[in-house]
Amino acid sequence: MRGDRLATLLRLRKMARDAARQELTAAEEACHQAGRIRDAAEAEIQRELQSASAVDRDDQAVETFAAWLVAARRHLAGCTQACDAADARLTEARATFTLARQAVETIETAIAEHDQAMRSAELRQEQKRLDEIPKSRRLRPI
Repeated sequence: MRGDRLATLLRLRKMARDAARQELTAAEEACHQAGRIRDAAEAEIQRELQSASAVDRDDQAVETFAAWLVAARRHLAGCTQACDAADARLTEARATFTLARQAVETIETAIAEHDQAMRSAELRQEQKRLDEIPKSRRLRPI
């Protein structure tokens, strides 16, 4: 009976672990994607800065760049916030997966211990029967 409950619990824990693994995979991808978007925004700012800094640029181009830079920095700040949120989600997903994996390992250990206890009990019963054989033979007349 206890073994059946442990087997059921193990199946549930494995389902939770698998769901946590999927969430971890999704969080890793989201974190990488957010990082790529942030890196692209930073690279764009650098390209535009170099272009606006060129000697042959007129004042109008520099003023246009300055106006664009304000919006670009806001966009970069949003990208950085999204990246930070993705990092936090990834950290949480890693912790959840670790706990779920440990829960599976705990139940597997409990099942192994239960199985070992059952084998030990069976061996004790067998030894008890074996110990009774000589006693029952002594009582019989020859």
